[in-house]
Amino acid sequence: KQAGFYYDNLLRRCINCSAICGQHPSQCLPFCDNKPVTTSSRMAVLEQKLGNDQDQWLVVYLLLTLCLCTVICSLLVGWTHFKRRGV
Repeated sequence: KQAGFYYDNLLRRCINCSAICGQHPSQCLPFCDNKPVTTSSRMAVLEQKLGNDQDQWLVVYLLLTLCLCTVICSLLVGWTHFKRRGV
């Protein structure tokens, strides 16, 4: 055993605690608590969360646009059908 590392039984290999601080298991708790988390790493995590949120909104807006186009096309087809029949 080395300081700053722990053995993961599932992966069957040694894991560096400094690489996973912030999402660390209890074995890395003493190492990660002594190590201050830098502001830049916190900002990077925040940017990743914001990026994922923006991707989700993009999907929502694309689906809404698709639904709106479907409704407009259906109305146009219905309007041309009734116009041909003379109703």
